[in-house]
Amino acid sequence: MPSSPPLIDVTDIIRVVGGAAFQRGQTYAKGGAVVDLEWEPQSEVLRAKVRGHSSVPYRTMLQLGEKRQGDYRLLDNHCSCPVGFDCKHVAAVALQSNTDHLVARQEFIRPSAAGAPAVPAWQESLQTLIEADLHALTGSARASATPLALQFEIRTSD
Repeated sequence: MPSSPPLIDVTDIIRVVGGAAFQRGQTYAKGGAVVDLEWEPQSEVLRAKVRGHSSVPYRTMLQLGEKRQGDYRLLDNHCSCPVGFDCKHVAAVALQSNTDHLVARQEFIRPSAAGAPAVPAWQESLQTLIEADLHALTGSARASATPLALQFEIRTSD
């Protein structure tokens, strides 16, 4: 069974490629420009092709190093684009790897094509509490509520 792609420290990606390339890389990753993502865990190398302005996709290689908490840092990179390294294509590959990692671990669920998004297991397990809370507040479990979400990022010094 192939291992899931690595989770790469986002602050490290920004540090290496810079803010502008990171933002453009986000657009590429969200737009589906990253194809043929391959993770080689033994050598800690991530390879992919990124569709850019050229008629031929750019070949991108990221050399990673594992951190203590299990995610990875970006050690070196190369891209066949004119910039050659630390470019938006490198950022796109790293971000696509992060997305694929979370999807593989079921920590992020993409909306289904049928229209209704799939409900994550953690949310399903809390549904009875949510409905009981709505019922206590409004007298109805079907009352409209304002969705609320929290996101946490835990950082440790290396």
